[in-house]
Amino acid sequence: MTKMTDINELLRQAEMKHRQLQMEVQFQKNMELLKLVAPALHERFLDYTPEELRLSYDSNNEVNLVNFQLNNKPVYPKNPVEFCSEQVDRYLAKPFAPIVQLQKTEDTEKRFFQIELVNQVLDKYDRSINNPTVNCDAPIGLMLITGCGLGYHIESLTLNLNIQNLCIYDPHPDSFYASMHIINWEPIIRSYIDKGGTIKFYIGMSKEAALLDMRSLGDKLGLFNMSLTYVYRHFKSKDEAAFVERYLKEYHLNLTGIGFLEDEQISVAHSANNLNLGIPIFQRSEQKFDLPPAVIVGNGPSLDNLIDTLKDIQDQVIIFSCGSATPTLYRAGLKPDVHIEMERTSPTADWLKEGTSDEFLRDITLIALNTVSPNTFELFDRKAIFNKPNDLGADIINAELGCQLPPLGFCNPTVTNSGLSAAIYLGFMEIYLFGVDLGMINEDEHHSKNSLYYEMKESTQDIVGQRYKENTYQRKGNFRDKIITNTDFDTSRSNMEAIIGFVKKGRDIKIYNLNDGAFIEGATPLHLVDFNPSQKERAKSEYLDELLSASFLSYEAKHLDADAIRSKYLQEFYPLRPNLQLTAGLDNPVDILQDLNRVFANIKAIEQSSATSAMLIRGSVNSFFTAFTRACLFESNKDECRQKYEFCRQVFERFVTQAYELVDNRLLENDKTGVIWDY
Repeated sequence: MTKMTDINELLRQAEMKHRQLQMEVQFQKNMELLKLVAPALHERFLDYTPEELRLSYDSNNEVNLVNFQLNNKPVYPKNPVEFCSEQVDRYLAKPFAPIVQLQKTEDTEKRFFQIELVNQVLDKYDRSINNPTVNCDAPIGLMLITGCGLGYHIESLTLNLNIQNLCIYDPHPDSFYASMHIINWEPIIRSYIDKGGTIKFYIGMSKEAALLDMRSLGDKLGLFNMSLTYVYRHFKSKDEAAFVERYLKEYHLNLTGIGFLEDEQISVAHSANNLNLGIPIFQRSEQKFDLPPAVIVGNGPSLDNLIDTLKDIQDQVIIFSCGSATPTLYRAGLKPDVHIEMERTSPTADWLKEGTSDEFLRDITLIALNTVSPNTFELFDRKAIFNKPNDLGADIINAELGCQLPPLGFCNPTVTNSGLSAAIYLGFMEIYLFGVDLGMINEDEHHSKNSLYYEMKESTQDIVGQRYKENTYQRKGNFRDKIITNTDFDTSRSNMEAIIGFVKKGRDIKIYNLNDGAFIEGATPLHLVDFNPSQKERAKSEYLDELLSASFLSYEAKHLDADAIRSKYLQEFYPLRPNLQLTAGLDNPVDILQDLNRVFANIKAIEQSSATSAMLIRGSVNSFFTAFTRACLFESNKDECRQKYEFCRQVFERFVTQAYELVDNRLLENDKTGVIWDY
């Protein structure tokens, strides 16, 4: 009996050694693969030692993942293969994908033909677009998996579902390291490469870093692939739960700020025409540690309680007035040092002229994005430009000046984003936010009471006010538990938090939030009674003069015309046209998504040789295709699917025709939108 027990034990040990050898061989094969396709991951795991999780045999001699910092507690409560199989089956029966409503855009001036065409699709197929029946039979543009574990679930999902792109987030690098000993990653990774998709690894990253990178994926993967992201949670760890919560909270941000062709045309026209005016452009960021405090002024309702304080300290701080806040300050008898502008359309100048005076504006310094209309710059004697990031007008500026000028990061969607970013880029170390509410205590109070908004006709006030009441939700308040916000305000808050978090890694910058609005992480809440800005000995005008002179590049005015822009920067735009044509007659979601990806890949293919050509059309394609995927991808009836797709395809063809007519005939035409609001 003893001999038989000894033999069984020897056999068990031999089997374990054999499995150990197999795992080591598998690890080496996976490492060779990573060396080719993900060098950074390969480098990370070359001499890796687990810190918390490692492979071990359980009581049934099954390989499990155990937490050796927690009494070798198994991560999987049962056989990992069975656990993953059951979990995958449950997910297939009830998949989860967050839904962001796609809303029609109002265009009272009928300025943009894209808006009219996209609205046609939204009108016709609103139910399919905004109430899709999410299922795993449909092709999946993007899946997000949190928790790598031993990888069995990733293997099963990849090889059995039609997933175009995959993101894997795991805060524990130990887990991914273990999986490389267990599963063969090659068919998983190759499947995405072969279909022209992407697999992204966020291993051992903070949730903030991973989410920031994911927000940049729209231009790389195609926003239409991200518009319905399937989310699969493998484990329920605290870190993964926090990541998913933050991802779902900010998911709507993926669908903002994508741009569209007519908007890009305005950028090209305004940027070229501003170059022809010779307006200085920001060239470097030098930290000026002796600068006076900066106050960023927005037009939120909190400004009403802060305006008297601003008057008291106006001689000791640099006042950055953002957008519509400048007419409000004018009414209060207070002149800012800098007016910040980011809105590119023509009514911006009309708003300023209606709400202020020519004399008031002349000696204020205008700092604006390159996309802002030349007619706005004409209102100011002293003016300067910041390049907008990821903007083709800025690319043309850089090419014409023969240098890579730094763009103003995180400068939208509200003008207060531009104001805060400009102060940070210019080197201010002490910054206060006044009237930067980014939310509402109640839906009827969204501007300062002295705003020009309240001088509009009542009917116009109702239309504008209604926009602030649509699609609202709650966020943490600066001085109260909750405030009301919407997508624009919340995106603005998120972008402020991103730039504050980034700059605080390298500078001892102090930013204070004095508003009864949204809490902004990284901006210290500060009650007015505790407000005590530092003081400098020199006059603030001296600081500002030196700062502007040192920070902005002067150059000789250019003489660009439309023919020069087309020949120098749009070489690939015209040859691209036939490759934008969608295939007629498709009747199933798999073929439709494949065709949309084919067209998007054609745009991506010209980015290296003509980035301007790609950027001009990419945002519009993303917008149209996002609506198309929602309308078609969950339709199982072939006739219905074909009918929906054909309608969408013909709408897109009309857009392409009008797009090329615009570039042919009005490439450098400045925006001519009329005054949006009646007074």
